[in-house]
Amino acid sequence: MRTGGGNTYTVAGDALRESAKGTFIREKALPVNVLEYTPVLGEPSKNLFNKETVTGNRFINTTTGKEAVPTDGSIVSASAFIPVKTNTTYTLSHTFWFIGAMYGVDKKVVQSITTKTFTTTGDTLFVRVSVSDTVLNVLQLEQGTTSTGYTSFGGKLANNSVGTSKV
Repeated sequence: MRTGGGNTYTVAGDALRESAKGTFIREKALPVNVLEYTPVLGEPSKNLFNKETVTGNRFINTTTGKEAVPTDGSIVSASAFIPVKTNTTYTLSHTFWFIGAMYGVDKKVVQSITTKTFTTTGDTLFVRVSVSDTVLNVLQLEQGTTSTGYTSFGGKLANNSVGTSKV
């Protein structure tokens, strides 16, 4: 049993884990003191696109949301599911003629993405985008209406995230 934020949580082991499978918990939805581990804290990158998780020779069909193989000779990759905020505007630094799709909690298509700048719906929790392999190393997906200078995916650790004692 754990307590936090005035609430008491009971952890029922494997039964709870199994019943929660596929459940999406928003960032910062739980207080840190109720976690079974100490999280590493830091500042996430403004770039939400992780080039290391793309599927090569695929694009996102903007109608079905499924991956498809290009038949026109395009050299393109499909992103993994990228967590996003609802009702929020995002901008891609580069676009391809077919861009991507928005997905809900069940990872079913909510809406197509057909422009460089788009606003997620109230049901959108993830997006996937198609990217030309010529810009794979410099693509940036970020919150806001303007594309800014490239920053790699990842983040910076907070100073207090790493202990100073010798191991």
